[in-house]
Amino acid sequence: MAEHVLLRLVPRPVELRGFYPGISYTTLILAALAAGDVATAADASDAAWPYVAGQPETAAINSTYIAQVALARGDLTAARRWADQVVSGTTGWHLALALTVCARITIAHGEWDRGERGAHDALACAAEVEIYVLIPDILECLARLAGDAGSHREAMRLFGAAHAIRERRGAVRFKV
Repeated sequence: MAEHVLLRLVPRPVELRGFYPGISYTTLILAALAAGDVATAADASDAAWPYVAGQPETAAINSTYIAQVALARGDLTAARRWADQVVSGTTGWHLALALTVCARITIAHGEWDRGERGAHDALACAAEVEIYVLIPDILECLARLAGDAGSHREAMRLFGAAHAIRERRGAVRFKV
């Protein structure tokens, strides 16, 4: 597998832990997930942890992105482990994001009731801290649940609302 250029630029030794390499890797994770490149996201995730772990004050925040990579890889057990750590260690915007990721993971596990509660918790948290950029992702969680429950009209309305919000804001949906 070809290594992404950023993975070669950031020093690897654990003793060189630092804030900037960790942020660089998490940025690469987001860019790769947005592009649908799970392999690069996975490489960046694996490389990020030694740097992220060395910064306890931001480890929980950056672990959200590692949970997203585990979900994209299909490793639901690891995704849930990472996401649960994030929920217990964050507040505000980061908690809203973590709750959204947890809802996606729970739904992927087939736990519909827990997933719905998680999506509603994420929606409430996002609204409370005025983080509206997460609303389309949360609406998509609810849409999937509605569709799986046979409420196809409601699912279409929720998917349409998520799409309209992104379109109005000039945002795109992650491919993964």
